Amino acid sequence: MTALLAAIATWRGTADRALGRLTPVVLVAAVLWIVVVAALVLGLLGLVPVEPGAGVLCLLVALVATFAGALVGGALVRARAEVESVITTGLIVFLLFSPRIATASLLAVAAAGLVAGASRFLIARRGRHLLNPAATGALVVGLLAGILDLAGAPVLAGPSWWIATPPMLPFVALGALVVAYRTSTVTVALAYVVAATVVRLVQFLSFGLDLGDSLGTILGSLPLVFAAGFMLIEPQTLPPRWWQRVLVAAIAAVVASVPFSWGPVYSSPELGIVVANVIAFGFGARRAIRLTVAGVERPGGNVVALALRPDEPVPHLPGQAIELAVPHRPRDLRGRRRVLSIASAPGETTLRVAFGLPASPSTAKRALAALSVGDRLVATRVFGDFTPPRAGTGTLLVAGGIGITPFLSMLRAAEPDDDHVLVYRSAEEAPPFLDELAALGARVVLSCPVQPEPLPLGWIWLGPGRFDADDLAAAVPGLPGRTAYVSGPPAMVATLAAGLRRLGVRRIRRDVFSGA
Repeated sequence: MTALLAAIATWRGTADRALGRLTPVVLVAAVLWIVVVAALVLGLLGLVPVEPGAGVLCLLVALVATFAGALVGGALVRARAEVESVITTGLIVFLLFSPRIATASLLAVAAAGLVAGASRFLIARRGRHLLNPAATGALVVGLLAGILDLAGAPVLAGPSWWIATPPMLPFVALGALVVAYRTSTVTVALAYVVAATVVRLVQFLSFGLDLGDSLGTILGSLPLVFAAGFMLIEPQTLPPRWWQRVLVAAIAAVVASVPFSWGPVYSSPELGIVVANVIAFGFGARRAIRLTVAGVERPGGNVVALALRPDEPVPHLPGQAIELAVPHRPRDLRGRRRVLSIASAPGETTLRVAFGLPASPSTAKRALAALSVGDRLVATRVFGDFTPPRAGTGTLLVAGGIGITPFLSMLRAAEPDDDHVLVYRSAEEAPPFLDELAALGARVVLSCPVQPEPLPLGWIWLGPGRFDADDLAAAVPGLPGRTAYVSGPPAMVATLAAGLRRLGVRRIRRDVFSGA
């Protein structure tokens, strides 16, 4: 078992480091390109019902139409389209409509792309889109196609979700897993797939099909995996808490899987996703959060801390994160969005965030570090479940480097009877935020190159270098009975989480800082 835990820790650390080099939106676009190329190659081999020439033409139409829709929609609201997001939407549109050199097919792809690109700006509230763009485009075109069919004018093709074919399942499933893992939405994607599979399985078994054939058809020929892994889990349209996400995933699956029709409206994956997006709107603050930089500090080492004053109060829980849109040019492949943990307690007038500036930072990190008092930023969402347990629960908070930030929020919001022990590892001789931790009266186990003098009362210095779970067990009495929160670089989080579980810690929460 120990060897298995070590292997899992190594794998997760490697995966977190590799995937953390790209922002989610860039990663999704890259994975979709792989899926598209695989589909075209399999079409050339005759394994997928796609003629490569028609596929390339429809792909170009989807991308051009989506960009056109985004440019028009952005111009109407005086906003700029994000290239990576538009490409992602265009690729998904291409995979939803059968690629044929026929007027009805080409018109459908073009119309879906235009609607999808424009909806990002026009179906929005205060700068934040409310519905998955590709699902919206597919739904609108499907409704129009149905209306035209009823009117005796079948000039528009509806969405076929042609990507759902058995030869493509390995590519789609692996890609969906990568995307869901990177965006921490594996549970959400699984909830959708499981719920839809159960509903469909009941239907298929009632038709007399055996279990194996039913599962093969459901997973190989229905678009459950693609819809879950590339559309439903879009972070911008999900609610902020995990249970809310699982609920809307189940609702989307039921709407997509329970057969019904009413005129041109019928059960479909795109309808399920849009319904889920509407419900998700009711769970969270679906508005852009406008911020003014009220302070810039260098608390130590390569860390930059920002105090951001919101135009309106921003509700949040201790340990949650905020996603900032950082306008800058030129941009590298890591994009313009950055997710930063909120270091301030709920109810404070400013939101405090901090980040490390590595030797080769992304262009977004450099732009953040160059901000001055008075500069303006927009945040797109506050979210996360890396939040403290109920009051009075004993917790172990393990921070590596800039992973200290969510714990600052938790400690600032702590109640008198909360039992928190913070383990803080830093490579800096003078680790950031030590004065703040001492002022908060936190119980701290510290690892850094040089022991602070004087060491605050009740603190323990573990010495320089790395520590493992056994070191923590020696320094923190009653360790197995505590709920552990581990936050920091991927390798540290994976290794310590595995070690703590080996020692009997049953409840472990993880928060990985990739440093991108």
